[in-house]
Amino acid sequence: MSKLKTLDEARGMTTEHRTQNPSATQAHTFNAEHVLSVLQQPGCTGMRIYYGMEGAVVKPIIVGVNAADEDMLHSSAMIVSDPRPCPPDCAKPSILNS
Repeated sequence: MSKLKTLDEARGMTTEHRTQNPSATQAHTFNAEHVLSVLQQPGCTGMRIYYGMEGAVVKPIIVGVNAADEDMLHSSAMIVSDPRPCPPDCAKPSILNS
């Protein structure tokens, strides 16, 4: 079960990731409208992030999850990918990314 983190906990986690993986992608930015289209599906209680490959690039894929913790993969399911990766598309410096 996921849990909420404090800002200090999140900062420690992102710092550790950058330290352990200095050349790895540090973040992905998703369009809010796309994420909401997943979360607003009838019966959706959350989302799951899978990791896929497009060529040599790892890309996160968001799918809705229902109350039984099942992926929502029906024929009209909303599935989101193609976020903007950082780098190169990074946020202004903050305590989570610098």
